[in-house]
Amino acid sequence: MIGRVVLGLVAAPGPATDLARRLHSDLPDRIAARLPDAEWQVRLVSDRLVERPAALSRLVGAARRRLLTEDWQLVLCLTDLPRQTARRPVVAHVSMSHSVAALSLPALGAVAVGRRAAETMVRLVVALLGEHGPAGSRQRATGGLDP
Repeated sequence: MIGRVVLGLVAAPGPATDLARRLHSDLPDRIAARLPDAEWQVRLVSDRLVERPAALSRLVGAARRRLLTEDWQLVLCLTDLPRQTARRPVVAHVSMSHSVAALSLPALGAVAVGRRAAETMVRLVVALLGEHGPAGSRQRATGGLDP
Protein backbone atom coordinates (compact mmCIF):
# COMPACT_ATOMS: atom_id res chain seq x y z
CA MET A 1 0.00 0.00 0.00
CA ILE A 2 1.42 3.38 -1.01
CA GLY A 3 -0.77 5.32 1.41
CA ARG A 4 -3.51 7.83 0.94
CA VAL A 5 -4.04 9.64 -2.36
CA VAL A 6 -6.29 12.68 -2.40
CA LEU A 7 -8.02 13.40 -5.71
CA GLY A 8 -9.62 16.78 -6.17
CA LEU A 9 -12.75 16.52 -8.28
CA VAL A 10 -13.51 20.01 -9.57
CA ALA A 11 -16.81 20.29 -11.42
CA ALA A 12 -18.22 23.30 -13.24
CA PRO A 13 -21.39 24.63 -11.59
CA GLY A 14 -24.62 23.21 -13.04
CA PRO A 15 -24.96 19.82 -14.74
CA ALA A 16 -21.28 18.93 -14.23
CA THR A 17 -21.59 19.47 -10.47
CA ASP A 18 -24.88 17.54 -10.39
CA LEU A 19 -23.21 14.60 -12.12
CA ALA A 20 -20.13 14.80 -9.88
CA ARG A 21 -22.33 14.70 -6.77
CA ARG A 22 -24.03 11.54 -8.07
CA LEU A 23 -20.70 9.83 -8.79
CA HIS A 24 -18.68 11.15 -5.84
CA SER A 25 -19.46 8.51 -3.22
CA ASP A 26 -18.67 5.53 -5.49
CA LEU A 27 -15.59 7.02 -7.14
CA PRO A 28 -13.00 5.99 -4.50
CA ASP A 29 -14.14 2.34 -4.74
CA ARG A 30 -14.15 2.44 -8.54
CA ILE A 31 -10.60 3.80 -8.57
CA ALA A 32 -9.44 1.33 -5.90
CA ALA A 33 -10.73 -1.54 -8.05
CA ARG A 34 -8.20 -0.49 -10.74
CA LEU A 35 -5.50 0.91 -8.42
CA PRO A 36 -5.72 -1.09 -5.17
CA ASP A 37 -2.34 -0.06 -3.74
CA ALA A 38 -3.65 3.19 -2.24
CA GLU A 39 -6.40 4.51 -0.04
CA TRP A 40 -8.38 6.86 -2.30
CA GLN A 41 -10.09 10.00 -1.06
CA VAL A 42 -12.06 12.24 -3.40
CA ARG A 43 -12.73 15.86 -2.50
CA LEU A 44 -15.55 17.43 -4.53
CA VAL A 45 -15.54 21.15 -5.31
CA SER A 46 -17.93 23.08 -7.53
CA ASP A 47 -15.89 25.71 -9.36
CA ARG A 48 -15.67 26.77 -13.00
CA LEU A 49 -11.93 27.59 -12.52
CA VAL A 50 -11.86 29.71 -15.72
CA GLU A 51 -14.39 31.87 -17.55
CA ARG A 52 -15.56 31.10 -21.07
CA PRO A 53 -14.05 30.98 -23.58
CA ALA A 54 -10.92 29.48 -22.12
CA ALA A 55 -7.96 27.73 -23.65
CA LEU A 56 -7.21 24.28 -22.30
CA SER A 57 -3.86 25.54 -20.99
CA ARG A 58 -5.68 28.07 -18.79
CA LEU A 59 -7.94 25.35 -17.38
CA VAL A 60 -4.96 23.08 -16.65
CA GLY A 61 -3.08 25.98 -15.01
CA ALA A 62 -6.05 26.93 -12.83
CA ALA A 63 -6.59 23.30 -11.83
CA ARG A 64 -2.90 22.94 -10.96
CA ARG A 65 -3.05 26.05 -8.75
CA ARG A 66 -6.12 24.63 -6.97
CA LEU A 67 -4.33 21.31 -6.48
CA LEU A 68 -1.42 23.08 -4.81
CA THR A 69 -3.67 25.27 -2.66
CA GLU A 70 -5.80 22.35 -1.45
CA ASP A 71 -2.83 19.95 -1.02
CA TRP A 72 -4.28 17.32 -3.37
CA GLN A 73 -2.10 14.81 -5.22
CA LEU A 74 -4.24 14.75 -8.40
CA VAL A 75 -7.07 16.80 -9.83
CA LEU A 76 -9.81 15.83 -12.24
CA CYS A 77 -11.92 18.58 -13.79
CA LEU A 78 -15.42 17.98 -15.10
CA THR A 79 -16.06 20.77 -17.53
CA ASP A 80 -19.09 21.82 -19.50
CA LEU A 81 -16.80 23.43 -22.10
CA PRO A 82 -16.72 21.57 -25.41
CA ARG A 83 -13.22 20.74 -26.63
CA GLN A 84 -12.23 20.01 -30.22
CA THR A 85 -9.15 19.08 -32.18
CA ALA A 86 -9.37 19.23 -35.98
CA ARG A 87 -13.17 19.59 -35.66
CA ARG A 88 -13.46 16.37 -33.67
CA PRO A 89 -14.68 16.39 -30.08
CA VAL A 90 -12.05 15.77 -27.43
CA VAL A 91 -13.42 13.74 -24.56
CA ALA A 92 -10.52 14.20 -22.19
CA HIS A 93 -7.08 15.63 -21.67
CA VAL A 94 -4.35 14.40 -19.34
CA SER A 95 -1.37 16.45 -18.20
CA MET A 96 0.79 14.10 -16.18
CA SER A 97 3.36 16.83 -15.57
CA HIS A 98 0.68 18.95 -13.85
CA SER A 99 -1.22 15.99 -12.26
CA VAL A 100 -4.37 17.33 -13.96
CA ALA A 101 -6.99 15.64 -16.10
CA ALA A 102 -10.04 17.23 -17.68
CA LEU A 103 -13.21 15.55 -18.90
CA SER A 104 -15.44 17.44 -21.32
CA LEU A 105 -19.01 16.37 -20.60
CA PRO A 106 -20.44 17.56 -23.96
CA ALA A 107 -18.18 15.07 -25.74
CA LEU A 108 -19.78 12.15 -23.87
CA GLY A 109 -23.08 12.66 -25.68
CA ALA A 110 -26.53 12.29 -24.19
CA VAL A 111 -26.90 8.53 -23.59
CA ALA A 112 -25.70 6.81 -20.39
CA VAL A 113 -23.68 9.88 -19.41
CA GLY A 114 -23.32 8.83 -15.76
CA ARG A 115 -21.91 5.41 -16.55
CA ARG A 116 -19.66 6.71 -19.31
CA ALA A 117 -18.41 9.57 -17.15
CA ALA A 118 -17.63 7.26 -14.21
CA GLU A 119 -15.70 4.83 -16.41
CA THR A 120 -13.80 7.64 -18.11
CA MET A 121 -12.96 9.30 -14.80
CA VAL A 122 -11.35 6.10 -13.53
CA ARG A 123 -9.37 5.72 -16.77
CA LEU A 124 -8.19 9.32 -16.45
CA VAL A 125 -6.89 8.72 -12.91
CA VAL A 126 -5.07 5.62 -14.16
CA ALA A 127 -3.63 7.68 -17.04
CA LEU A 128 -2.54 10.44 -14.65
CA LEU A 129 -0.47 7.98 -12.68
CA GLY A 130 0.99 6.38 -15.81
CA GLU A 131 4.22 4.48 -15.62
CA HIS A 132 6.11 7.14 -13.71
CA GLY A 133 3.59 8.25 -11.09
CA PRO A 134 1.81 11.60 -10.81
CA ALA A 135 5.01 13.59 -11.37
CA GLY A 136 5.53 12.01 -14.81
CA SER A 137 6.55 14.16 -17.73
CA ARG A 138 4.23 12.97 -20.51
CA GLN A 139 1.27 15.03 -21.63
CA ARG A 140 -1.37 13.92 -24.10
CA ALA A 141 -4.83 14.67 -25.35
CA THR A 142 -7.05 11.61 -25.17
CA GLY A 143 -9.52 12.54 -27.85
CA GLY A 144 -9.60 8.94 -28.96
CA LEU A 145 -10.58 7.69 -25.52
CA ASP A 146 -13.61 5.45 -25.91
CA PRO A 147 -16.14 6.50 -23.27
